[in-house]
Amino acid sequence: MRNDLLEKKSFEIEDNFHKIQNGVNESVSRLDCFIKEVDPHVQYFFSSTTSGHNFFTEVLSASEKDLKAAIHQAIENMNGDVSVHERSRAALKKTMDLNEGVSQIVELLEFIEIFSLNTMVISAKAGTIGEALSTISIEMTRLSRLGNDLSSDITQKMVSLEKSIDGFDSLKEEVEILHEINLTHITLS
Repeated sequence: MRNDLLEKKSFEIEDNFHKIQNGVNESVSRLDCFIKEVDPHVQYFFSSTTSGHNFFTEVLSASEKDLKAAIHQAIENMNGDVSVHERSRAALKKTMDLNEGVSQIVELLEFIEIFSLNTMVISAKAGTIGEALSTISIEMTRLSRLGNDLSSDITQKMVSLEKSIDGFDSLKEEVEILHEINLTHITLS
């Protein structure tokens, strides 16, 4: 009986070892299948090569190329902005050249007013014959003063335009600095 009991226990132990062996073999088989399924993904994402079909070459390198292209385009746009600014500034400066012309007009209007006053004096001496000349002289004085007011308004606008040019330059410099900071930040990240 004791032999029977030992044999029975031996059989149970052997049966348990077979079950463990089958379990381990099945686990190893499943682990092998899992590794076979996961390995291509691991190779794709964690491959150290810089050529071939992998995450680095297909995504990271492509993204880096896209980023470099975007930075290059941003620099071209900034250069275009500078060019536009320079052309705009040159046009505004040409407008400022009108200031000299306005000054000359003001001088001419002052001469016309003096001439008009002299004409009034002469027409007053002429009496009734000089009345028509006096009327013309009064109209010339009125037009001269109107021209003076207009040229004064234009001169004030020119001063305002000159301040705007300075503000325009200042804004351009601020934008350029912001562009440079952003591009540096993008390049370093």
